[in-house]
Amino acid sequence: MGTATVTADIETPTGDRVTLPMTYTPEDKHYTARLANPVTGDYGIVLLRPINGQPINSRFRFRYEPNQGGRQE
Repeated sequence: MGTATVTADIETPTGDRVTLPMTYTPEDKHYTARLANPVTGDYGIVLLRPINGQPINSRFRFRYEPNQGGRQE
């Protein structure tokens, strides 16, 4: 079974927009991407994946705080 091509379009707290390819980890059964230099604040994320030629997206927001390791609680 192959893996999908998934990208993350990210709006950073500074207003910059970044597109990152997401990598599938078979042992964990999920996709990941990592920003090189995250800053404190709110991030908007759009995950994109084409299915049968149609773009499918999921949208969510999270807040990064360095003392929390950037993890959602």
